[in-house]
Amino acid sequence: RYSTHGGTWELFKYPGIRSDSDMYSFSFSFHPWNQEKYFGTGNAIKDYLREVMETYNLGEHFRYETKVDSANFDTSSSTWCIRTSQGETINSNFFLCCSGYYDHEEGYTPDFPGFHDFNGSIIHPQFWPKNFDADGKRIVVIGSGATAITLVPELSKTNAASVTMLQRSPTFIAAVPDNEKMGTFSKILYSLLGQRYKQALFRYRRVNAIFLGYLMYYVCK
Repeated sequence: RYSTHGGTWELFKYPGIRSDSDMYSFSFSFHPWNQEKYFGTGNAIKDYLREVMETYNLGEHFRYETKVDSANFDTSSSTWCIRTSQGETINSNFFLCCSGYYDHEEGYTPDFPGFHDFNGSIIHPQFWPKNFDADGKRIVVIGSGATAITLVPELSKTNAASVTMLQRSPTFIAAVPDNEKMGTFSKILYSLLGQRYKQALFRYRRVNAIFLGYLMYYVCK
């Protein structure tokens, strides 16, 4: 659909955008994430994806600035017939729809009473203004999901008059380090392991951390 790679990391430009999962688990097993930080910024993830594309010569398999107009399953040949906005017809054995839950043209906005009577600026994270200046503004962020969790801390670093987050349901958050603090033994161990085995060990550790997170959630309830 776009003229370059990146998907959601190309579409969203709001302050603080990053992964909400650690990149050692989020990255491809055949091309592990090799940066020190657990959580990749939007630009870092785009760079990682470009590196994967260049390493494995994947660019030739992409069709940019192209929309899928229709996708129909042909029972006689057991294949998918996909028609694109470029007038191309593609037949394939598999059809993976990875478009996400959002509308590229218009982000989801609830119908709030009085929405059209509000005299201030209403900004959707999907269409964040490039030169937005928060200085002196009273800002209210509606929601407490992954977008708010990364956006609010960045807005709080500005000279905004106030930053308030409105939430319907509380979100349980634990502070975790953004990079690996290793002792001497861990440094020696990781230096002896290949990158793929190092990533597997990181993933194992993160699974345990996720389990502890779920346990904390139920204890807090």
